[in-house]
Amino acid sequence: MTPIERAERAKQLLEDEVFKQALAAIREQLVAALESAPFGDQTMHHHITLELQALRQIPIQLRKWAAQIALDKAKAAEEKFLQNERRRVINYINPA
Repeated sequence: MTPIERAERAKQLLEDEVFKQALAAIREQLVAALESAPFGDQTMHHHITLELQALRQIPIQLRKWAAQIALDKAKAAEEKFLQNERRRVINYINPA
């Protein structure tokens, strides 16, 4: 999978309602588990907290990949512009 394909797929996932609902449902389940965990069970609290943090990282990473599309397109447009300007300068300096 190319970086652009990955970025496009990441964008699709971020916009997918089922995916959003799945993330929300998992978060609700983890919060419920944290709330019902025994007060002194630091190990369970720690594990659930780590799971919540990992869950939060999923859309963050997808947004990073999705943003790559814009960055790659901007880089390509800049390179095309520079190539055109180089040709214009060369043609101006050395007319045919």
